[in-house]
Amino acid sequence: MPEHPEHPEHQNARHSAYEDFVELPPQHPGQANVVCIGWWRGHRVAIRTARQQDGSLNEFYIGARQLFGLHMQVPYHYLNIYAVLRVHSRLEIPKLYSLFPHRPTAYQPTHAFVDGRAATTFDELSVAGAKAYGRHLAAIHSVQVSSAGMVGTPITPTQFHQRLAETIETFASNQAFEMDDKTRQTALDTAQALRGQPPLATEFAPIMLDQDPTQYFLRNGQFTHLIDLDFYVYGPPEQELVALEAQWPERLAGAFVDGYRAIRDFPTLKRVRHTYRVLNRLLCLQGRLPYTTWHDRPVLFP
Repeated sequence: MPEHPEHPEHQNARHSAYEDFVELPPQHPGQANVVCIGWWRGHRVAIRTARQQDGSLNEFYIGARQLFGLHMQVPYHYLNIYAVLRVHSRLEIPKLYSLFPHRPTAYQPTHAFVDGRAATTFDELSVAGAKAYGRHLAAIHSVQVSSAGMVGTPITPTQFHQRLAETIETFASNQAFEMDDKTRQTALDTAQALRGQPPLATEFAPIMLDQDPTQYFLRNGQFTHLIDLDFYVYGPPEQELVALEAQWPERLAGAFVDGYRAIRDFPTLKRVRHTYRVLNRLLCLQGRLPYTTWHDRPVLFP
């Protein structure tokens, strides 16, 4: 038996029964996971467990699955995305200890616990913080691959383009999905236009589908940690940038772009902005917004 009491196999190693873990309050409405903290094999950890959904995220889950083939609780994909991000992220990512910490059938990503505060808005960043975040995102977008989707289930550019048109049309044609008439008609028109175009995206990179400031810890105007990997897939960097633009403060736009360009060329969004704004609205990334709110946002990025 190991002698050190904090060794994972020591009989007195600190190890909380799962029912003794403490649940943290949600960082934002509709959070996909319950996050609990406790001790596991001598390590202070945060365990994420899929939350029973109330229907508020239906559009997001349905769209992510239809477009990217994204299924939750696929260990192979999570492990590979974690490995890629640990190498290329400019932000710290808490160490992954286990995906099945208590039972071999209970998928619960278990990372080292990091004491910190999640951001609530991108406006909390300083100018230097915005530049640093631009460098971070550009470094991840530099991981270029030729197919979209999950690790192990590649989607070619042509297939992705077809799925993009089909996903937008499916949402717009289904009256069960809430949207105003102008949003619905715009989505139908967009889907129809896509069918006659060549693929919008031919190169893909890791992107966060649920891009939001609460996915990051913040200190002194800078993001320090990336704390949520659940909805990373391989997709068009432009899609993530359009989603980010919808939340980004105008005063920090130039700093972010400058930071991004320090690593790689900034993608030209003009050709794809409308399509990805439509898609992000249908996925309800910021809720079920009326047409003028999502469509008429200012253009902040090139």
